[in-house]
Amino acid sequence: MSQDYLEVKGGNQEKKIVGQWCFENLVMQSFFKDIEEDLEGNIRSCKMHDIVHDFLQYLTKDECFSMVVRHLSLMFAPKGPFPVSFLNCKSLRTLTTFESELTSYTNELISQSKSLRTLNLSKNSILEVPKEIGGLIHLRYLDLSHNRELKELPDSLCDLYNLQTLRLVKCCELVKFPDEEAMRKLTKLKHLYVEGSPHVKSKGIRSLTGLQKLDVFHLNGYKGADKEGTLKLQDLKNLNQLEGSLSIAHLESVEDASEGVKACLSEKHLLHHLKLDFACFDGWHVPERKGTGHNDREILNALQPHGDLESLSIISGLATCFSCLCPNWILSLHKLTRLELQYFRNCELLSGPFGRLPSLESFAVGGMGKVKKVGVEFLGLDSSSSSCLTLFPKLKNLEFAEMPRWEQWEGVGGYFQNNITIMPSLSRLRFYRCSKLGTLPDFLHKTPLQSVTVEHSPFLTPKTSEEWAKISHSPHIQRCKIDMKFADI
Repeated sequence: MSQDYLEVKGGNQEKKIVGQWCFENLVMQSFFKDIEEDLEGNIRSCKMHDIVHDFLQYLTKDECFSMVVRHLSLMFAPKGPFPVSFLNCKSLRTLTTFESELTSYTNELISQSKSLRTLNLSKNSILEVPKEIGGLIHLRYLDLSHNRELKELPDSLCDLYNLQTLRLVKCCELVKFPDEEAMRKLTKLKHLYVEGSPHVKSKGIRSLTGLQKLDVFHLNGYKGADKEGTLKLQDLKNLNQLEGSLSIAHLESVEDASEGVKACLSEKHLLHHLKLDFACFDGWHVPERKGTGHNDREILNALQPHGDLESLSIISGLATCFSCLCPNWILSLHKLTRLELQYFRNCELLSGPFGRLPSLESFAVGGMGKVKKVGVEFLGLDSSSSSCLTLFPKLKNLEFAEMPRWEQWEGVGGYFQNNITIMPSLSRLRFYRCSKLGTLPDFLHKTPLQSVTVEHSPFLTPKTSEEWAKISHSPHIQRCKIDMKFADI
């Protein structure tokens, strides 16, 4: 698609569908193998089949290097500017670098590569993007990811009016982005990736109304900061073409919860995965927060998505009881298959209507540092609940992680246990760093467990026979000792 090989009548959406069909056809005919997909089912990588590779090598065995190079990959280039030898590649359409340390993409190279459609300069040491880059008017795909010392992008980058994909992943020092007036010219931009680039929060993003993919929407990082020129929740309002996954970072900086209503998430029907992050969790570190969490709940209530959402993650909310934070719309998500609750460090009681989510298949809970007991509140039972019901009817995967004070996991308690079915589809259970957990609920021995993993949870051992018996029916139980060695039991 970046080479504009697909001639399709209609817009980019039709071209995308035809491109997907062509790729799937080639996979079916064994041109490609070892397909890797992300959590959304999108193709991340593939390999050419060995037979196809060998056949192409056979066909070209007598050919010499062509001076009319159209597609070029550069590997292991040393630190410094681009090699001068590439200045004559005037017909170049694709330029990709791998495992290189290039520091600049020179003006001379730009002037000699006006036909470029695809430019991948990721994982280099690029210090500066020259303003002349706006002359690459045929460019469809630009990747500057993992250039950790890159600090600014020129406004002239927005002269790339054919640009469809811009990748700026983990450009952690990138602080200057084109202004809003310049970004309005990127009318064909469909994909913008800025994960790990927390300073990319220019208001110009709100003008990209044709965006189909925006992985992270970065709000201003802390309350009281200068927010002029930076994104607010209401700037999501007109981005209704967004599809797939969206993460909203730094929600803790929102002072007026009514901004969430203006984001109009309920109108973004192509979004299937939503992450609401109150601390910009980077996968390794979650900043400490202080407060009661009252504003957090108001913000969550205002950020109601459409009812067909499939996956929801909430990170680092402030509340001593999760039910005090749980959004009032969660039971309206009748197609929700995955729920993740992480790093609620003040939470002492894990309660909510989780067991009444009809389609939930995967549930991950982690970083609840003050929780000591998980009880009937976790199942979604209350005094008004029917005595004959099924809780977590479709749950297959359940994970608890980093809960160092958790000691007890209780079941239904005084409720009519014989008339209540709990987790009838549970096949995988994992405990990670639940160092004090020693009590498990009775209902676990009735679940169809196929895999149990216990990591850094020393009180859960075969020696605790009464509790261990509740999960011992699983055909595959794996324990990880402190030395990180796994043992099958």
